[in-house]
Amino acid sequence: MSIKGNNEQTIAIDSAPRLPDADAIRKQVERIASDPLFNTSKRFTTLLRFIVDRTVEGQHDSLKERIIGIEIFGRSPDYDTSNDATVRVAVTELRKRLHSYYNHPGHKHEIRIDLPPRSYVAEINEPEPSEPEKKPHRRITSKRRIWSIAIAVLLLMLAGGAVLRQFATASAIDRFWSPIEESSGTVVIALGALPITVPVSSSSAHSPQSTNQVPANSLYGFAEQQPSFPLNDVASANSLASFLGLRGKAVVTRTAEVIATTDLRGGPIVLIGGFRNDWAMRLGVNLRYQLKNVPPPGPHINWVEDAANPSDRSWQTDLNAPLDNYQVAMDYAIVSRVLDLGTGQWWIGIAGMTGLATQAAEQALVNPQMMETLGKSLPKGWQHKNLQIVFEVKVIRGSTGATRPVALYSW
Repeated sequence: MSIKGNNEQTIAIDSAPRLPDADAIRKQVERIASDPLFNTSKRFTTLLRFIVDRTVEGQHDSLKERIIGIEIFGRSPDYDTSNDATVRVAVTELRKRLHSYYNHPGHKHEIRIDLPPRSYVAEINEPEPSEPEKKPHRRITSKRRIWSIAIAVLLLMLAGGAVLRQFATASAIDRFWSPIEESSGTVVIALGALPITVPVSSSSAHSPQSTNQVPANSLYGFAEQQPSFPLNDVASANSLASFLGLRGKAVVTRTAEVIATTDLRGGPIVLIGGFRNDWAMRLGVNLRYQLKNVPPPGPHINWVEDAANPSDRSWQTDLNAPLDNYQVAMDYAIVSRVLDLGTGQWWIGIAGMTGLATQAAEQALVNPQMMETLGKSLPKGWQHKNLQIVFEVKVIRGSTGATRPVALYSW
């Protein structure tokens, strides 16, 4: 209905709020998708478009946890939602990002898209009306105007700085892992195996091998005796599988020995370990930073070689001490994140001189605070580039201490 005021201006009064049309809503979704909170993660933009499209089309019955898991995250139709929290975690994060987006002053008068708690159906509302500009009753002097503008600029700078810091903290770890998360296919985590398995018995219970390796048959159910895996590498693989699973990626763990070249074309791969992981050594053969060692029967010394200065052995570790009782002051690991031009897939290598360094580097890659600090040292646009990072790991009585990057390279 409508009424007319004394000035004959027609004023509309709606009995119920009107929803924006579908085209306007989809344009708003694309506006959100281009924001820094979303444009580095294909996972969240895909999930947002799916939820909004089904909401606009009135297909609320399809906005169920199982259906989202199947259609967006590639889960099988019979997957157990009680044991797989991928959808719940992703929707919770999407809800937080939408909240952060609309908290920005510049988005106040846009179409509002929210995800209510305990719901997968979007709530869409018209933008807030702009407040009419009020004309001043008296003229502001030039001096007062200058002071007003200066204060406004200062406040905007402070607010903008706070928002940028918030984005950097929230997205540094996303930018590192985005090539893996946005790649199609299942992520393969490949472990390098030790050459033999030493069964643990009463006569071998005190062998150094028995405290730092896990028989492959206990991990994968092999019937026959198989090579063993360093315990630190197994812990790193489990940590990464959990981390990537919570971020919506399907993950499988394999022995590097059984992976063929054709397997590398099926999806991204994470290579755990250095000298024992044949694929890590093969894919990294032409990179700037590489693991090197003195071949037998020479002393057991490993080092990180810089192709730009191959004679420098500053990053060196002496492993003549027993395997289960490291007596080294510093250990080193190389993290490589590379797009393989032959397969078209990204791979990440986490290769330590010892399992301690491998695990320390892996923990750095899933630590938001450490990744934030690391991201500040990398060049602009690093999230789309190949990277190599050399980590120095302090070792104290067989346990890792401080971990810090000592070299960064991107191309």
